[in-house]
Amino acid sequence: MYFGINEYTTTRNVIDIATDNLPVFKNTYDIYQGIQKAIHEHDISLLKETIYGYKKNNTAMDTSISTLRKNLNYVKNSCTMPYSNGPLEGTIGKIKKLKHISYGFRNLDHFLKRIRLICA
Repeated sequence: MYFGINEYTTTRNVIDIATDNLPVFKNTYDIYQGIQKAIHEHDISLLKETIYGYKKNNTAMDTSISTLRKNLNYVKNSCTMPYSNGPLEGTIGKIKKLKHISYGFRNLDHFLKRIRLICA
């Protein structure tokens, strides 16, 4: 809930007011929302419809859409498969952070033990 001058408004109303004067931004925002909804709901048909229904408008969204079109098979796999590389990326991040803050260990064995302690 947002407060205006003597009024209350919703998030959707604030977005509508902001995008009414900029049709290109409104179109880009709606496409972004469609892609986000399709990925969140694992709806491949909505994702295809959104990506292939997009018309170029000389914004950064053109590059994003062309990248999604090129990698649509991978995006479909990430939407349909229950697997994620998130835990692995988190572990890699922890190891990199340890390596950075330790400024090197004299003994590799100590470094490996510390990694096991952090990631256990």
